[in-house]
Amino acid sequence: MIPRIIEAAKTPSQAWKNGGGITRELLCLPNNEHWKLRISVADITQDGAFSAFAGVTRYFTVLAGEGVMLGTPAQRITSDMQPIRFDGADAPMCTLIAGATRDLNVMVRAGGAISSIKMQTLRAKRIEAITINTQANFSALFCMNECDLHVGDRHFLIPSMSLVVIPVAQIRSKIEVISSATDRRVFWICAFVDIDE
Repeated sequence: MIPRIIEAAKTPSQAWKNGGGITRELLCLPNNEHWKLRISVADITQDGAFSAFAGVTRYFTVLAGEGVMLGTPAQRITSDMQPIRFDGADAPMCTLIAGATRDLNVMVRAGGAISSIKMQTLRAKRIEAITINTQANFSALFCMNECDLHVGDRHFLIPSMSLVVIPVAQIRSKIEVISSATDRRVFWICAFVDIDE
């Protein structure tokens, strides 16, 4: 099995009902209608409250732009921070700090759990070994910019702004990433979710 690569640039966008932005759903498991795990990229273009998702835990991080003020009291969220976690039922107010942002969103319905979601900045032109929670049944990597991915003895070129889903059978493989881009952030998502339906 080989990793599944999902490019944000090739994913259709969906306009928000409040007109404040667009979302690109990169992955919904087990399916789009009855998802238990949802990973998306959003472009926020104006202030407004997030949609409410009762029974959902959300993880949010700023990929590009100056950042946002989120919630009450407002918390400043910028691109140099690790992803934050909050209750999807809260529907927090989001205020742009200085113009539009691009953001990564991960949602998990009740009964599932994210074992880890973290940002890692790679060192220029050096291979970085990635440690994955091998007890997870789902693992994916989101790459800000083009990079080379090594899974076991296989090599893959990953386009910028792409989600790479690592097959379960390869979660325990040796995984390495190399990037020479200026922005070398990658985000690892590991989860325990019943997605076999």
